[in-house]
Amino acid sequence: MRWWLQTMARAVERRPGITLTFLAVMTVVLGGFAAGQTTDTELTSFAPDSELADAFDRIQEDFATGGARVQVVVDAGPGGNVLDPAGIEAAEQVEAVVRASDTPLADGPRGVASFAAAVQADGVSPAAASLLSRDLDPATATARAGLVVVELDPALPDADAQEATLELAEQLEVVDVAGIDVDPFGTAILSDALQAESEDEMPRLLSLSLFLIVAILFLQFRTVSDVVLGFVGLIVTITWMFGFAVVLGPDNLGLVGNFTQISTIVPVLLIGLGIDYAIHLTSRYREEQRHGLTPPDAAAMAVRTVGGALVLATLTTVVGFLTNLVSPLPPIADFGVFTAVGVTSALVVMTLLVPSARRLLDDRPRALARATRRRRRERSGTNGLAAFMGRTAAVAERAPRLTLAIALVVTVVAGGAGSQIETSFSQDDFVPADSEPGMLIDKLDTLFGGDLSESTFVLIDGDVTDAELAGAIAEAPELLAGVEDVRAQGGAAQVSRLPDTGPDVAALMIATTAGQDRAEALAGDLDAALAPIRDAGGSTTVVSESLVLDETLDALTASQTQGIAITLLGALTLLIAYFGVVERKPLLGAITMVPSIAVVGWVLGTMVLLDISFNVLTAMVASLAIGIGVPFGIHVTHRFMEDRRRYDTIDEAIRQTVTHTGGAMAGSAATTAAGFGVLAFASLLPMQQFGIIVAVTIVYSLLASVLIQPSCLKLWGEWRVRRGEQAELHEHEERRVLEPVG
Repeated sequence: MRWWLQTMARAVERRPGITLTFLAVMTVVLGGFAAGQTTDTELTSFAPDSELADAFDRIQEDFATGGARVQVVVDAGPGGNVLDPAGIEAAEQVEAVVRASDTPLADGPRGVASFAAAVQADGVSPAAASLLSRDLDPATATARAGLVVVELDPALPDADAQEATLELAEQLEVVDVAGIDVDPFGTAILSDALQAESEDEMPRLLSLSLFLIVAILFLQFRTVSDVVLGFVGLIVTITWMFGFAVVLGPDNLGLVGNFTQISTIVPVLLIGLGIDYAIHLTSRYREEQRHGLTPPDAAAMAVRTVGGALVLATLTTVVGFLTNLVSPLPPIADFGVFTAVGVTSALVVMTLLVPSARRLLDDRPRALARATRRRRRERSGTNGLAAFMGRTAAVAERAPRLTLAIALVVTVVAGGAGSQIETSFSQDDFVPADSEPGMLIDKLDTLFGGDLSESTFVLIDGDVTDAELAGAIAEAPELLAGVEDVRAQGGAAQVSRLPDTGPDVAALMIATTAGQDRAEALAGDLDAALAPIRDAGGSTTVVSESLVLDETLDALTASQTQGIAITLLGALTLLIAYFGVVERKPLLGAITMVPSIAVVGWVLGTMVLLDISFNVLTAMVASLAIGIGVPFGIHVTHRFMEDRRRYDTIDEAIRQTVTHTGGAMAGSAATTAAGFGVLAFASLLPMQQFGIIVAVTIVYSLLASVLIQPSCLKLWGEWRVRRGEQAELHEHEERRVLEPVG
């Protein structure tokens, strides 16, 4: 690591122009790749690798489950009757548009099934009843809403089916009947709407995040060039992350999947984390200038001193996020990779960009004059934020044991409460309730009891050519007729046998209305009702998309404790090894981890207090608490060891550490909290909760780093002094006089 820092320091000191050119070329190349970034909104991408998920894949890949379906809701509104002439006219217009279009339809009556076509002169037929809302009154032939179900040609590739669905939805906009609402709905329509929502929302969140960060940076630095450099560094970092994500993605190296709805928060995350590097480098550069160093020397010194802490912070942050690789959910594992790549990019970009640019900007005569005037102003004391943070050192100086005792009690109580956190995973959370698809889903649930295209499958393994087993399979509609949440028509369940793909396997497709809430109960009922098939020699596996999502929830729950333990152990091992090898003081690694361990307990307790459950986003809070908190701890320990060598007493070293590093961390915490906090304005509930809890985590990490860790370091330092240890200056260091605080 020392060699790498020396190389970086020489680059920014001697060849800043070449260094900036290198960054520009890399940004252009990776920007070209970044242009190909796409987002996958399919919720089945969260499915873990399991027998149930494999069975669902077999159904989808080996059997012709039918083409993509579009459900066109024809709604007469509250108090209206879709069976009146206006409703029938609207349904006929829908069917006419579908048949006049170029949309490839399934053969026969499956192509278009309309409630209007099944209405008879003497009443409502069973076929029409299955396509009418639950408030249907057969006696008076009244119902608020009906469906026209369009099924596309099953032979269409997924991409073509999606395009055809979207084109059909656009063509249906011409249907216009007074008093009747016509709304097409389908998987492709939902995915397209969510994609558009994400593309509209992310720039808004990024813009708000960047605005807050720029404002905070300006208040801290009060120099436009420092703010611009931090801003440019963030743009370059995000460009690199997107570029590397595409290079690693399925269209190139195939090591990760596409971006998902979870991954879209990575840019916001990088704004918060990446600016931390710019703040620490700039603060240290200004400090070295205040002590009389020229711009080239100050730039090199900032890299040599702060750079070591940044590298170690990056390593532990990467470890924290890469622990998501053990998650059984692919999008969470990919999220860890994308974030790790982004944080590493931030280290390289900021460590080269900020000192190199400052070295060129401040080496001009006019800039040198300004630096001299600024140095004279600042020699009388530190800035307001640093001075305020310096005063908190009194807690560690005067009552370290009491501070640690209080922290221990709070951590134990909060951690105990955190053990009661519930876990939730609902696909509805990823559809904004106030969006058009969200409101349409609610309408389908209210009027029809859910999505009428919902299907539950039964995979049957065995000799399906055997007469007894074939007979049992043929009786499935009667066997399932009385099962709750199974759609029935004419006294028999709506069950169809999918075309066989071989003599040893068969599959049934059942029309159901269980949704995700009752999917598991439905599976149990179906399994019990299908006992005659098993008695005849077949084995049955009940599977559906909702069951796979339920299994995802179980996998998410099981991975929580494992993820927290692996994250803590990985970061602790890395820190103990580093401080043991570099400083010959492995105990410092454990001390550096103390605040993060406390923060994990505090955050879990706060989640219980705020009634926030574990979901696919908040499940990563443990790795985030460590990924964000450990860098704070590293900065404190790294600076304390330096100040311990430069100043006469432990208290002086603690005070200077909390003043300078604490001030930089406070600015960093403010910008990072702002970066994450804007997610509270996201349209998706999981993102809102994620933004809130991460902002809380950052505040807790700052408090723990300036209160708990200095207390630990004071006790450790005094213990080392009692043992007769004397700290010796490193080669590039010099003794300093204690600076006034305030």
